[in-house]
Amino acid sequence: EIVLSQEAKGEAAPKPAQPQGAGEVISGTIEIAPALQTRAQGKPVLFLIARKSGGGPPLAVVRVANPRFPLKFEISKRNVMIPGVPFEGMVTLSARLDADGSAGPAGAGDLEGRTARSVRVGEKNVRIVIDKAF
Repeated sequence: EIVLSQEAKGEAAPKPAQPQGAGEVISGTIEIAPALQTRAQGKPVLFLIARKSGGGPPLAVVRVANPRFPLKFEISKRNVMIPGVPFEGMVTLSARLDADGSAGPAGAGDLEGRTARSVRVGEKNVRIVIDKAF
């Protein structure tokens, strides 16, 4: 009996299996600008927030207690605020060190940084520098 591979028969080879959700993760590093390093001490909570590039409410949020910098991060569909909303396309990321630990808008004493440009879901090595004080 002769068995031909799918490629020999002119068929496309099956694609390798990917873990569910592969490609739906943005990863990178969050750093503190040198001028703000002393002000960053004692800030108990970091919020990493993804928004659709056109703006609007947060699409996904990660909360990190007692962060240490530089901080490696991942944000994915697991962090989406509203179940069923797709985590895809272009987004902007912001990282906020929050003085009072609340998830609301930035307030006095908070520190924040944003991606310099929109990033595509699935992108790796994204760099965010916290460089703004409120």
